[in-house]
Amino acid sequence: MYHHLAEQKNAVPTHILKALKDEYQKQAFRSLRTQAQITRLVNEAHKREIPVILLKGAALSRWLYNDIALRPMSDIDILCRDEDIPGMKRMLSDLGYYQREGGSQSRFIEDISTEWSHLPQFHLKNGLPVEVHKNIFGKCAEGGSKKQLLWETATRVETNGTSFYRLSTECLSLHLLLHLYNHMINGSMAFYWITDILELNRKTNSTLNWPLFWSLANDLGAQDEVAHVVATLKAHYTLSIPSSSPVVPNMKPISLRSLMNPETSKRVEQSHFLSARMKFMKKVYTEHGLGKTVWLLLRILVPTKAHMENRYPVTHNPLPITHNP
Repeated sequence: MYHHLAEQKNAVPTHILKALKDEYQKQAFRSLRTQAQITRLVNEAHKREIPVILLKGAALSRWLYNDIALRPMSDIDILCRDEDIPGMKRMLSDLGYYQREGGSQSRFIEDISTEWSHLPQFHLKNGLPVEVHKNIFGKCAEGGSKKQLLWETATRVETNGTSFYRLSTECLSLHLLLHLYNHMINGSMAFYWITDILELNRKTNSTLNWPLFWSLANDLGAQDEVAHVVATLKAHYTLSIPSSSPVVPNMKPISLRSLMNPETSKRVEQSHFLSARMKFMKKVYTEHGLGKTVWLLLRILVPTKAHMENRYPVTHNPLPITHNP
């Protein structure tokens, strides 16, 4: 906000502009620390001959925004090939990262999450957590079939003395849209996920191969989800999409205002909860069979004590119990 309003000083009260400037400077300092952390990760991976694809904010902050302070990050996302996962885990351990115990509902759920998405987060004291992804389309019906395509179409980037890979424009656009969709139906939203898509669309619309984009979405079995997000964004913002793009019949765009409201966002999550769970269980059944599916359902209904303590930590000391005879 400060970035845009600073050019209209006469239209903004001085005290408000100062408050915005202070926040901007704080964010700029945080972003500088984050970029230093990313640079160290990328350089160390390059030294160990581990190719990495930077995802989301780590890949977009400089390329799309030209000002790292405009794109905050809560974690650092990277994509690795399956064969490089052991080496990446050793590298992160050598750099001081660690994984917390008890975060998953079970080892099987952790394995599924790792295979379809990312490993449990790697934490660093005074740094952002790192998520090491094995597959960014793993939650889609046919997501496993496109893992190799991500690497075959990735672009090598050389900047500020570092070397890494960035997804092709088609894969990157699809990843951002599906990521936003998953959070929309879960009732959670960060505004910069929307601006990532809008800025990417503005920068690459003329060069993006739209037939290839929609073909990939169809191959993943995610065309309706992508069309849903596109329709929602077009209802609120200027989004350049070819008129020939698929449309979901009788689909109503999700209200972004409702997602920004904690009460209404909860209702959005509840309205999609059952269908999302059924889709998840169907994929587990298809890939792992009936026995694992039933066991998984029981573990979801009866989570472990360690998982509950990790997810709902006690943030205050219990009140002392006293007795006066």
